[in-house]
Amino acid sequence: MRHTRIQYYTTNIKILPPPDSTGKRYVSLLDGWFNKGYRITLGNDTNHYFSLTRLDKIGNGESYYGVVSKFVTMESIDFIDKNTGSLVEFSIPSNLEARVNEYEFVFIPKCHRFAFIKGGKINPEVSRRGAPLKQMTTIIEKAFKNIAAEHEDVKVIVQQSDQVFKRIFEEKILSLDIKVSYTNDDLSNEGKKTIDSLLRDGQIGEFIGKFRPDSSGFIKSDALFPKEMIKLAKENGQVKAKMKNEEGDVTNLNTKEHPEINELEVEDDGSREQSFINKLYSTFIERYRSQ
Repeated sequence: MRHTRIQYYTTNIKILPPPDSTGKRYVSLLDGWFNKGYRITLGNDTNHYFSLTRLDKIGNGESYYGVVSKFVTMESIDFIDKNTGSLVEFSIPSNLEARVNEYEFVFIPKCHRFAFIKGGKINPEVSRRGAPLKQMTTIIEKAFKNIAAEHEDVKVIVQQSDQVFKRIFEEKILSLDIKVSYTNDDLSNEGKKTIDSLLRDGQIGEFIGKFRPDSSGFIKSDALFPKEMIKLAKENGQVKAKMKNEEGDVTNLNTKEHPEINELEVEDDGSREQSFINKLYSTFIERYRSQ
């Protein structure tokens, strides 16, 4: 039996303050985007837009499989006679759209996580592969904010690599800039829970802290307060660190620029899609909801 490897990025989506039924609220926003057909544009690029063109409910709604498609606007296309170089008038049927790419994802409401496919395909019929992570996080955030209530704030945070956080704890820290927001109650570590509760109780949707050393010249990243702030930021914020290694080299590190990439192997047969989604669901539940 042949097998295929599928790589994915993970993003944590949060609504602050959290609704009473968090998973159901996220699903309603996802359904709203799909049903209303919102077109999302990025920056000053008005020649392209993104739409949620497929959304499949898996089982009883434990998981959702979706495809975000990128389109080019017909108005931005000039048709040229390749022999003469002259502009050709061409009437495009009004019911056509020009799709240039497709990006797959799986959403697990219970864990409020998206898995965007980086390498491989869940559905072999999807025309392209490899979701651009920065664009996808911006698109999801904009789409959800279109539908969210006025009192709801939407944040989409990229899950960052363990390796870059390991470096922060191994090297000498000259400065730390940490940005965090409180979670949707998916923490198991007691230190992180305490900091998370302080933010939540204070109704602090985002905390930005600048850590600078005393006369010693270095910050002890393994001390309780900076350590737990750094750990909280892995899936709920970001860290900018100025560090010095054993050779005396100084580097600047932004954890947001180092997303975590995970991989699952599935049988390459007619059940590839269901197999991947089942494995991903089990992986997310074990990681985020096993406590």
